[in-house]
Amino acid sequence: MLRLNIRQTQAEVAVRRISYTKLEAHATPAQLTSETKPARSNRGTTPIRIDIDSYPSRHSYGYDSHTDFAKEHGQQGFADVRKGTSEHTAQAWTNIDQAARPDSEAIPHMYKADIEQFAKQRRVIVAAHIPDPVFTVHPSEVVGTPEPAHLEQHVSAEPFAKTHYTPGKIETYLTQKAGVQQWTSEGRYDIMA
Repeated sequence: MLRLNIRQTQAEVAVRRISYTKLEAHATPAQLTSETKPARSNRGTTPIRIDIDSYPSRHSYGYDSHTDFAKEHGQQGFADVRKGTSEHTAQAWTNIDQAARPDSEAIPHMYKADIEQFAKQRRVIVAAHIPDPVFTVHPSEVVGTPEPAHLEQHVSAEPFAKTHYTPGKIETYLTQKAGVQQWTSEGRYDIMA
């Protein structure tokens, strides 16, 4: 009797090299930058100033400014001019009327009267207190505006980490192929073939 013999082999796979899956994450460190401006006082002092007004004391013994002199003597000058003009006019008319007469003593009497009037004038000396000069002291002052310090900081950071994904790999090779062998034998099974 004819018999069918079958031999079946399974495929055999071997692993040669394995690289594992990797997920690498690297955080970028934050960077801090700052702008600094130091404080400045900007403060200083003004020198002491002393103003001396000596005009009241100088005015008391006759040293006048042009304005004060004009105020005090301006009207008096106009009055003296009017008085002198009228006196000279009167003397001129006296000279016209009486000086041309024979044996007239009008001119000597006129000059004699002027001299007597000048001699009879009463001279007055006034002793007055001379005022002290006025001292005005402006004290030293602290001036200036201080500038406060300024510090500004900036932080630069990335919101996500840098990642790198390396997929895993397996290298395999076939050590035995799969296969089916069939053959026939007579009278018995050929199990050793």
